[in-house]
Amino acid sequence: MFTSMVLGNLAVYQPPLAALGFECCADITHLSSDSDIEVRRNAAYSLARITFWHGASQIMDRRAVQCVLTAFGVSDTETTMMLCEILWNLAFHKSKLVLQLGLELYIRLVLLTSCGDTQIRRCALSILGNTAAENTGIWESLFELLLSASSSTHQFVCNVIRDLTVHDCASPDFVEETCTRVVLLLRDQDWEVRRYAVCALSKISCWPEYAQLVRNAGTLDWLPDLVGDPDAKSREWAGRLLENMASHTSAAAAHLESELFTHNLQLLSEGEISLSRAIGSLYRMSFH
Repeated sequence: MFTSMVLGNLAVYQPPLAALGFECCADITHLSSDSDIEVRRNAAYSLARITFWHGASQIMDRRAVQCVLTAFGVSDTETTMMLCEILWNLAFHKSKLVLQLGLELYIRLVLLTSCGDTQIRRCALSILGNTAAENTGIWESLFELLLSASSSTHQFVCNVIRDLTVHDCASPDFVEETCTRVVLLLRDQDWEVRRYAVCALSKISCWPEYAQLVRNAGTLDWLPDLVGDPDAKSREWAGRLLENMASHTSAAAAHLESELFTHNLQLLSEGEISLSRAIGSLYRMSFH
């Protein structure tokens, strides 16, 4: 425990990389999952100070970073913050270790974006922003998961896509492919899958540069079914989608306005939430 603390304190003042090797770093990393909370905390502190310096990936391997991810599951708030700092440091220095982790890393980060601690949320979002846009691995993994026959997997993937796009962690190429694949889930027989899919598309369409990609994927073809979906939440998200699309109508083809208007008329008979969304959408259309 004290050895980890000493190494961490030394690393504050100078890079300790020359004095450390893979074995020493692996030992410290292993302690980040120790049963003793103080041991875990000091190990995380030490690694956070070590990885601050450029070249830390020279003494860390993929297994070491995976140990850091594992430690998230047994850590208190203070230790979790330092574990986030380790990943942030590696991402800042463009370490290939972070990119190699792919989906495993992003699952953990997406979960942390819902953490009650503001600092942890901010750090997790920062790591996502530093790595997701340039990492093809995460998107390819998500696309493969969309081919699964599992409804729960589809729901999970839509959630991850929603969070990544909300925080602008995607490139246009990935967003275009994402929309094409997620739109296919709008016809799923499972109402929960439909809800998560339309939610993801709604979040993507918040960005003006992505709204056209959502439309190009054929989303509007499914809106008549969505605004009449038995699931109230799906109808609400359909209303949000319409509202977002109407906000960016000027970037779309002229006949989009008539399509949106028709769909909004359907929403007007759907209850208070859908009604308010429809009115908001029509209001935005009136400025174009």
